[in-house]
Amino acid sequence: MAILSERREIFSVIFGDPGADDKQIHLFRTPANQPIEILAAFITVQNAQASGSAGEFQLEDWGTDGTSVEGTIAVAIGGTAVGPRIAASTPEPYVLTDGTVAAATWVVLDYQETGDFVEQQVTVTIEYIVGFGANA
Repeated sequence: MAILSERREIFSVIFGDPGADDKQIHLFRTPANQPIEILAAFITVQNAQASGSAGEFQLEDWGTDGTSVEGTIAVAIGGTAVGPRIAASTPEPYVLTDGTVAAATWVVLDYQETGDFVEQQVTVTIEYIVGFGANA
């Protein structure tokens, strides 16, 4: 008798200021033969976002070729156009819109900048299930 289980994974990456506006950072590709279900995602920036300058970070599905956005995984956090700005050194949870990501799909962080916001250090953390337990 086979016992089915889920495999939980944590992906975390730290990177420096992405620079000017409109950058897309390919975070990872899902397994070639299994979907994933994102359970939670967080972003942390080293510097507080102030009035007039901010960064907006959105998690996106860029499909199997990784060349263009195919869907939103989590709504944008930060920036001047969306709710409260991100506080310094405080993990901010994403609100997931569609945590199910198909097999062989690129998960991308879209970055939009207002003013001249300098992050210095950005951390993205994603908790997910691979295979059984993921809704394909």
